Parts: sequence; structure tokens; C-alpha cells
Amino acid sequence: MTLSHSPSLSTVTPVKDRDPRGVNKCLKVTFEDVIAQPPSVRSFDNVWLWSHALFEVSRLWCYLLISILLAVPVSLVAGILFTVLSCLHIWWVLSPLTSSDVVHPMSSVGD
Repeated sequence: MTLSHSPSLSTVTPVKDRDPRGVNKCLKVTFEDVIAQPPSVRSFDNVWLWSHALFEVSRLWCYLLISILLAVPVSLVAGILFTVLSCLHIWWVLSPLTSSDVVHPMSSVGD
């Protein structure tokens, strides 16, 4: 028995590519962009390796921690705000306009 490849699975964006349009190109910061040493003054190799490792680990964990703490509340607030604005638009903007069209229909130009 062979399983066919589902077309819907092939259109899903891979997990590795979460910015396919390159919106956040300016936020791609690497260790070399932040910390550099001039050629005349150098630290020990182990210091350089450990500082690189600490930078990468702290960058990852800080981002994950901030994402966990803020993603859910900000999504919840944005969803509630969108719901309230949609409800207000439907009931307070479109409803009076629709009822005014029913009560006072626009006269046609040709008649």
C-alpha cells in the first residue's frame, strides 16, 4: 500500500522559513555584528568561543521567554479588539446606513 502525498501539505510554509517575504531583514543580528575585535588586540581563543556561545544562547532564550510571555496576551488583546471593532462597524455603522436606504431609497436618475 502506498500513500499519496497530499497537495495541501506541500503548500504549507516550512517551519524554518517563517519570514518568506524578508520583512525582518534588518533584525537578523549575528555575533559578528555586535562584538568584534581589532586585529591588533585579541583575547584568548577560549574567551572568544565562550562569548560567542553565551551570546547565541542568551539571544535564543531571551527571545523565547519574551515570545512566551507576550505572544499569547498580545494575540488575545488583538483578537478582542478586532471583535469589538467588527461588531461596532456592523451594528453602528452599517446598520443605520442599511436602514436609511430602506426608509429613503435613492431615486434613480433616469426616472
